[in-house]
Amino acid sequence: MTETLEARCNEQKNSTEANPCLESLPDHLLIKIIDLILGVEPVSDYQEEYLLPISKVSRRFCSLVYGTPSLWAFVSNGMTHADINRSLSYSKGTGLSVHVEPCRHTDQATLNTITDMLEAHPERVTTLYLDELKGEFALASAKVFPRVKTLAILSGVAHSDRARAILAEWAFPSLSSLDVAFVVPPPHLVEGVSKLRLRGPLSTNGVGLLQVVSVLRSAPFLQDLALWFDNDSLVSEGEMGRWLEQDPDIAELPRLKQLTLKVFFGDALDSREKNILFRSLAWFTRALEAPILSSLKVA
Repeated sequence: MTETLEARCNEQKNSTEANPCLESLPDHLLIKIIDLILGVEPVSDYQEEYLLPISKVSRRFCSLVYGTPSLWAFVSNGMTHADINRSLSYSKGTGLSVHVEPCRHTDQATLNTITDMLEAHPERVTTLYLDELKGEFALASAKVFPRVKTLAILSGVAHSDRARAILAEWAFPSLSSLDVAFVVPPPHLVEGVSKLRLRGPLSTNGVGLLQVVSVLRSAPFLQDLALWFDNDSLVSEGEMGRWLEQDPDIAELPRLKQLTLKVFFGDALDSREKNILFRSLAWFTRALEAPILSSLKVA
Protein backbone atom coordinates (compact mmCIF):
# COMPACT_ATOMS: atom_id res chain seq x y z
CA MET A 1 0.00 0.00 0.00
CA THR A 2 2.95 2.34 0.73
CA GLU A 3 4.29 2.08 -2.80
CA THR A 4 0.84 2.64 -4.25
CA LEU A 5 0.33 5.65 -2.00
CA GLU A 6 3.70 7.15 -2.96
CA ALA A 7 3.02 6.61 -6.64
CA ARG A 8 -0.47 8.07 -6.31
CA CYS A 9 0.70 11.17 -4.45
CA ASN A 10 3.70 11.78 -6.71
CA GLU A 11 1.23 12.44 -9.49
CA GLN A 12 -0.11 15.47 -7.60
CA LYS A 13 1.49 18.90 -7.56
CA ASN A 14 3.28 20.31 -4.53
CA SER A 15 1.23 22.11 -1.86
CA THR A 16 2.94 25.42 -2.61
CA GLU A 17 1.92 25.08 -6.25
CA ALA A 18 -1.71 24.63 -5.19
CA ASN A 19 -1.92 27.30 -2.52
CA PRO A 20 1.02 28.77 -0.58
CA CYS A 21 -1.23 29.34 2.45
CA LEU A 22 -1.62 25.59 2.92
CA GLU A 23 1.99 25.28 4.04
CA SER A 24 1.27 27.47 7.07
CA LEU A 25 -1.32 25.02 8.50
CA PRO A 26 -0.16 21.98 10.47
CA ASP A 27 -1.39 18.55 9.45
CA HIS A 28 -3.75 18.10 12.39
CA LEU A 29 -5.65 21.30 11.50
CA LEU A 30 -5.99 20.26 7.87
CA ILE A 31 -7.35 16.89 8.97
CA LYS A 32 -9.88 18.63 11.23
CA ILE A 33 -10.98 20.78 8.29
CA ILE A 34 -11.48 17.68 6.17
CA ASP A 35 -13.46 16.10 9.02
CA LEU A 36 -15.74 19.15 9.07
CA ILE A 37 -16.26 18.87 5.32
CA LEU A 38 -17.26 15.23 5.67
CA GLY A 39 -19.68 15.96 8.51
CA VAL A 40 -20.44 14.01 11.67
CA GLU A 41 -21.68 11.05 9.62
CA PRO A 42 -20.51 11.04 5.99
CA VAL A 43 -22.97 10.46 3.17
CA SER A 44 -22.72 7.27 1.15
CA ASP A 45 -20.89 8.94 -1.74
CA TYR A 46 -18.46 10.85 0.51
CA GLN A 47 -15.43 9.30 -1.17
CA GLU A 48 -16.28 10.43 -4.72
CA GLU A 49 -17.74 13.75 -3.62
CA TYR A 50 -15.14 14.78 -1.06
CA LEU A 51 -12.18 12.53 -0.22
CA LEU A 52 -10.98 11.70 -3.72
CA PRO A 53 -11.21 15.30 -5.03
CA ILE A 54 -9.48 16.58 -1.87
CA SER A 55 -6.68 14.05 -2.36
CA LYS A 56 -5.99 15.56 -5.79
CA VAL A 57 -5.38 19.08 -4.51
CA SER A 58 -1.69 18.47 -3.87
CA ARG A 59 0.87 15.89 -2.81
CA ARG A 60 0.44 16.92 0.80
CA PHE A 61 -3.34 16.58 0.69
CA CYS A 62 -2.99 13.24 -1.04
CA SER A 63 -0.67 11.99 1.67
CA LEU A 64 -2.95 13.29 4.42
CA VAL A 65 -6.12 11.79 2.95
CA TYR A 66 -4.72 8.34 2.26
CA GLY A 67 -2.55 8.33 5.38
CA THR A 68 -5.33 9.20 7.87
CA PRO A 69 -7.32 6.01 8.65
CA SER A 70 -10.12 7.86 10.50
CA LEU A 71 -11.18 9.61 7.27
CA TRP A 72 -12.06 6.23 5.74
CA ALA A 73 -13.77 4.70 8.78
CA PHE A 74 -17.31 4.76 7.33
CA VAL A 75 -19.14 1.91 5.58
CA SER A 76 -22.67 2.09 4.19
CA ASN A 77 -24.86 -0.12 2.05
CA GLY A 78 -25.29 2.90 -0.25
CA MET A 79 -21.62 2.70 -1.22
CA THR A 80 -20.18 0.79 -4.16
CA HIS A 81 -18.09 -2.34 -3.70
CA ALA A 82 -14.99 -0.33 -4.62
CA ASP A 83 -15.85 2.29 -1.99
CA ILE A 84 -16.36 -0.33 0.72
CA ASN A 85 -13.14 -2.13 -0.11
CA ARG A 86 -11.30 1.20 -0.13
CA SER A 87 -12.69 2.04 3.30
CA LEU A 88 -11.73 -1.36 4.71
CA SER A 89 -8.22 -0.98 3.28
CA TYR A 90 -7.32 2.59 4.21
CA SER A 91 -9.11 2.66 7.58
CA LYS A 92 -6.66 -0.01 8.79
CA GLY A 93 -7.36 -0.78 12.46
CA THR A 94 -9.51 2.30 13.09
CA GLY A 95 -12.98 1.62 14.47
CA LEU A 96 -15.59 1.54 11.71
CA SER A 97 -18.95 3.30 11.63
CA VAL A 98 -21.26 0.88 9.79
CA HIS A 99 -24.62 2.07 8.44
CA VAL A 100 -27.29 -0.18 6.91
CA GLU A 101 -30.26 1.97 5.94
CA PRO A 102 -32.93 2.34 3.24
CA CYS A 103 -31.20 3.14 -0.03
CA ARG A 104 -32.42 2.97 -3.61
CA HIS A 105 -29.08 1.69 -4.84
CA THR A 106 -28.66 -1.16 -2.36
CA ASP A 107 -28.39 -4.65 -3.80
CA GLN A 108 -27.98 -8.00 -2.10
CA ALA A 109 -24.33 -8.22 -3.12
CA THR A 110 -23.56 -5.00 -1.23
CA LEU A 111 -25.38 -6.26 1.87
CA ASN A 112 -23.44 -9.51 1.59
CA THR A 113 -20.17 -7.55 1.54
CA ILE A 114 -21.16 -5.76 4.76
CA THR A 115 -22.43 -8.90 6.51
CA ASP A 116 -19.25 -10.77 5.51
CA MET A 117 -17.22 -7.97 7.07
CA LEU A 118 -19.34 -8.06 10.25
CA GLU A 119 -18.94 -11.83 10.44
CA ALA A 120 -15.19 -11.77 9.87
CA HIS A 121 -14.20 -8.63 11.78
CA PRO A 122 -16.82 -7.73 14.42
CA GLU A 123 -14.00 -6.25 16.52
CA ARG A 124 -13.51 -3.44 13.98
CA VAL A 125 -16.99 -1.93 14.43
CA THR A 126 -17.43 0.92 16.93
CA THR A 127 -20.72 2.38 15.62
CA LEU A 128 -23.58 0.31 14.20
CA TYR A 129 -26.63 1.97 12.65
CA LEU A 130 -29.34 -0.39 11.38
CA ASP A 131 -32.42 0.93 9.63
CA GLU A 132 -32.87 -1.75 6.98
CA LEU A 133 -33.67 -5.02 8.70
CA LYS A 134 -35.26 -7.08 5.98
CA GLY A 135 -34.82 -10.82 5.96
CA GLU A 136 -31.86 -10.55 3.60
CA PHE A 137 -29.78 -8.81 6.26
CA ALA A 138 -28.71 -11.48 8.70
CA LEU A 139 -25.58 -12.90 10.24
CA ALA A 140 -24.90 -16.62 10.26
CA SER A 141 -24.84 -16.71 14.03
CA ALA A 142 -25.15 -14.57 17.12
CA LYS A 143 -22.22 -12.18 17.36
CA VAL A 144 -20.27 -10.28 19.98
CA PHE A 145 -19.20 -6.77 18.98
CA PRO A 146 -16.60 -5.92 21.64
CA ARG A 147 -15.88 -2.31 20.52
CA VAL A 148 -19.35 -1.03 19.60
CA LYS A 149 -20.08 2.02 21.74
CA THR A 150 -23.00 3.44 19.73
CA LEU A 151 -25.89 1.30 18.50
CA ALA A 152 -29.02 2.47 16.66
CA ILE A 153 -31.79 0.12 15.55
CA LEU A 154 -34.50 2.16 13.84
CA SER A 155 -36.27 -0.54 11.90
CA GLY A 156 -39.87 0.61 12.11
CA VAL A 157 -42.89 -1.47 13.11
CA ALA A 158 -42.68 -3.67 10.02
CA HIS A 159 -39.36 -5.16 11.11
CA SER A 160 -39.66 -4.90 14.88
CA ASP A 161 -39.40 -8.69 15.31
CA ARG A 162 -36.04 -8.67 13.53
CA ALA A 163 -34.91 -5.78 15.74
CA ARG A 164 -35.91 -7.72 18.88
CA ALA A 165 -33.94 -10.73 17.68
CA ILE A 166 -30.81 -8.62 17.19
CA LEU A 167 -31.19 -6.99 20.60
CA ALA A 168 -31.59 -10.40 22.21
CA GLU A 169 -28.95 -12.36 20.27
CA TRP A 170 -26.12 -9.89 19.69
CA ALA A 171 -23.82 -8.75 22.49
CA PHE A 172 -22.28 -5.27 22.90
CA PRO A 173 -20.15 -5.30 26.07
CA SER A 174 -18.77 -1.76 25.49
CA LEU A 175 -22.10 -0.14 24.62
CA SER A 176 -22.59 3.37 25.99
CA SER A 177 -25.21 4.89 23.63
CA LEU A 178 -28.39 3.13 22.47
CA ASP A 179 -31.12 4.41 20.12
CA VAL A 180 -34.06 2.10 19.37
CA ALA A 181 -37.48 2.52 17.79
CA PHE A 182 -40.74 0.70 18.53
CA VAL A 183 -39.12 -1.85 20.82
CA VAL A 184 -37.93 -1.80 24.40
CA PRO A 185 -34.37 -3.10 24.86
CA PRO A 186 -33.77 -6.08 27.14
CA PRO A 187 -32.27 -5.24 30.55
CA HIS A 188 -28.84 -6.75 29.83
CA LEU A 189 -28.34 -4.38 26.90
CA VAL A 190 -28.78 -1.16 28.93
CA GLU A 191 -26.68 -2.13 31.93
CA GLY A 192 -23.72 0.04 30.89
CA VAL A 193 -25.33 2.73 28.73
CA SER A 194 -25.09 6.41 29.65
CA LYS A 195 -27.25 7.65 26.74
CA LEU A 196 -30.60 6.12 25.76
CA ARG A 197 -33.14 7.03 23.07
CA LEU A 198 -36.52 5.28 22.96
CA ARG A 199 -38.66 6.24 19.98
CA GLY A 200 -42.37 5.56 19.95
CA PRO A 201 -45.18 5.08 19.88
CA LEU A 202 -43.88 3.01 22.74
CA SER A 203 -47.27 1.40 23.30
CA THR A 204 -47.41 -0.04 19.77
CA ASN A 205 -46.34 -3.38 21.22
CA GLY A 206 -48.09 -2.98 24.56
CA VAL A 207 -45.29 -0.93 26.11
CA GLY A 208 -45.90 2.18 28.20
CA LEU A 209 -44.24 4.39 30.77
CA LEU A 210 -44.30 1.66 33.40
CA GLN A 211 -42.18 -0.58 31.18
CA VAL A 212 -39.80 2.33 30.54
CA VAL A 213 -39.31 2.68 34.29
CA SER A 214 -38.48 -1.02 34.42
CA VAL A 215 -35.79 -0.49 31.77
CA LEU A 216 -34.36 2.46 33.71
CA ARG A 217 -33.91 0.30 36.79
CA SER A 218 -31.52 -1.80 34.69
CA ALA A 219 -29.45 1.23 33.62
CA PRO A 220 -27.60 2.50 36.70
CA PHE A 221 -25.12 4.55 34.66
CA LEU A 222 -27.73 6.34 32.52
CA GLN A 223 -27.29 10.13 32.40
CA ASP A 224 -29.06 11.22 29.21
CA LEU A 225 -32.55 9.93 28.36
CA ALA A 226 -34.79 10.90 25.43
CA LEU A 227 -38.33 9.59 24.94
CA TRP A 228 -40.77 10.08 22.07
CA PHE A 229 -44.51 9.93 22.78
CA ASP A 230 -47.62 10.35 20.63
CA ASN A 231 -51.33 9.48 20.70
CA ASP A 232 -50.64 5.78 21.22
CA SER A 233 -48.79 6.53 24.44
CA LEU A 234 -52.05 7.21 26.27
CA VAL A 235 -52.95 5.05 29.24
CA SER A 236 -56.25 4.47 30.96
CA GLU A 237 -57.24 6.55 33.98
CA GLY A 238 -57.32 3.35 36.03
CA GLU A 239 -53.74 2.49 35.16
CA MET A 240 -52.74 6.09 35.74
CA GLY A 241 -54.29 5.95 39.17
CA ARG A 242 -52.36 2.82 40.08
CA TRP A 243 -49.13 4.54 39.05
CA LEU A 244 -49.90 7.57 41.21
CA GLU A 245 -50.74 5.37 44.20
CA GLN A 246 -47.65 3.21 43.87
CA ASP A 247 -44.79 5.44 42.81
CA PRO A 248 -41.58 3.52 42.14
CA ASP A 249 -38.77 3.84 44.63
CA ILE A 250 -36.89 6.89 43.36
CA ALA A 251 -33.68 5.53 44.84
CA GLU A 252 -33.79 2.68 42.31
CA LEU A 253 -33.83 5.01 39.31
CA PRO A 254 -30.75 6.60 37.71
CA ARG A 255 -29.97 10.25 38.33
CA LEU A 256 -30.14 11.94 34.96
CA LYS A 257 -28.19 14.97 33.78
CA GLN A 258 -30.59 15.49 30.88
CA LEU A 259 -34.13 14.32 30.16
CA THR A 260 -35.70 15.05 26.78
CA LEU A 261 -39.38 14.40 26.16
CA LYS A 262 -40.92 14.82 22.73
CA VAL A 263 -44.71 14.73 22.65
CA PHE A 264 -46.69 14.67 19.40
CA PHE A 265 -50.47 14.44 19.29
CA GLY A 266 -53.12 15.55 16.84
CA ASP A 267 -56.53 17.15 17.13
CA ALA A 268 -58.06 13.71 17.67
CA LEU A 269 -57.24 13.96 21.36
CA ASP A 270 -59.91 15.57 23.48
CA SER A 271 -59.13 17.61 26.58
CA ARG A 272 -59.55 14.61 28.90
CA GLU A 273 -57.07 12.50 26.90
CA LYS A 274 -54.56 15.33 26.78
CA ASN A 275 -54.88 15.71 30.54
CA ILE A 276 -54.18 12.00 31.03
CA LEU A 277 -51.11 12.20 28.82
CA PHE A 278 -49.64 15.21 30.59
CA ARG A 279 -50.42 13.78 34.03
CA SER A 280 -48.51 10.62 33.14
CA LEU A 281 -45.56 12.65 31.87
CA ALA A 282 -45.65 14.79 35.01
CA TRP A 283 -45.52 11.68 37.15
CA PHE A 284 -42.63 10.34 35.08
CA THR A 285 -40.54 13.50 35.32
CA ARG A 286 -41.23 13.74 39.05
CA ALA A 287 -39.98 10.17 39.53
CA LEU A 288 -36.72 11.05 37.76
CA GLU A 289 -36.18 14.47 39.34
CA ALA A 290 -32.82 14.96 41.04
CA PRO A 291 -30.57 17.90 41.98
CA ILE A 292 -28.24 17.24 39.03
CA LEU A 293 -31.09 17.18 36.50
CA SER A 294 -29.96 20.11 34.36
CA SER A 295 -32.44 20.35 31.51
CA LEU A 296 -35.90 19.25 30.47
CA LYS A 297 -37.11 19.70 26.92
CA VAL A 298 -40.69 19.15 25.79
CA ALA A 299 -41.39 19.46 22.06
